[in-house]
Amino acid sequence: AMINLDMVGRGTTDEVAVLGIVQNPTLEKLLERARKLERTGIKSIVMRQGEELFARSDHYSFHQLRVPVLFFFEGLPIEKNADYHTWRDTIDRLDFDKIARTTRLAFNSAWLLANDDQRPPAPHD
Repeated sequence: AMINLDMVGRGTTDEVAVLGIVQNPTLEKLLERARKLERTGIKSIVMRQGEELFARSDHYSFHQLRVPVLFFFEGLPIEKNADYHTWRDTIDRLDFDKIARTTRLAFNSAWLLANDDQRPPAPHD
């Protein structure tokens, strides 16, 4: 599996968007387990939104090779993130507590993927 974090540290402090669930539905349960594994501070995981962004980041080439992916992202719908792909996307606009929460969830997800007895199935389109 492949985990990608892009544009983290923005948006609502206790919310993160994760793309890849439409293509890898079994990973939804893994995400919920990851949220509860160790305190993350993430109360809401936005899924099944922003699919138009799915092919626009580093995880997509892995998906094309049929590797299951999770794409952690901030600010969906994209209209909530006016700085996306602009010169205004600067470090002074980051919420470092949010980064810690999101990376804890991503770490927990990676830990579960590495330690589960079964591999997640190949994605579908």
